[in-house]
Amino acid sequence: GRTIGIVELIAMNASRALGAAELKTVEAMATMGATGLEKVRLLEQLRSAADMDLVTGVHNHRYLQERLRQEVARSARSHSPFAVLMRDLDNFKPVNDRHGHADGDRVLHNIGAQIKDQVRAFDVVARYGGDEFVVLMPDTPPDHAELVAQRVVDGVLQSHHLMTDGTQVQVGISAGLAVYPADGRTSATLLQSADAAMYAAKRSGGRQVERRGPVAIPVEAVPATA
Repeated sequence: GRTIGIVELIAMNASRALGAAELKTVEAMATMGATGLEKVRLLEQLRSAADMDLVTGVHNHRYLQERLRQEVARSARSHSPFAVLMRDLDNFKPVNDRHGHADGDRVLHNIGAQIKDQVRAFDVVARYGGDEFVVLMPDTPPDHAELVAQRVVDGVLQSHHLMTDGTQVQVGISAGLAVYPADGRTSATLLQSADAAMYAAKRSGGRQVERRGPVAIPVEAVPATA
């Protein structure tokens, strides 16, 4: 009952009608082609589902880590800036405690959609875990990344979320920004820098964007070998 493709045959010499045997052959070819297209479509759907967080509708942690490594490698080759923005909701736990996890999940979904609306189509929005979100912004210099970060924070602060009991809630958000290569040259250092900046924003009262620069990652001692 669905059209997923069209097969067009053109007679090169003169117009003619297909015979019964020819028509069956063409129908068999079209069916085989349709089966192949349907398999590709289903595989794409499965891959997309595996990359998405079901609660928020944005990408999941696994996809985030994969794309983060890819974008760091690409920025290293092209010498282009790359921004990582980490956001955490302020005082989100009382929403779950007072209204239940179903309403809390609805708030997370709304905020995920708001973040996607504030960034470019090729930026990557992902749920890092809990009520933390990360945005990867390829080819984005620090000044532009800061503008986007502040726009996202302002959008969340101004939003009201309708609960099942008819009341409305607002949540705060704190954001930390890290930019390749100034704040880190690996996926781990960039995330740590963004995370440290985010918690600095929280300590300053939240509801703002911070950028703290690179964070040193301790190196585990390697035992001497004989």
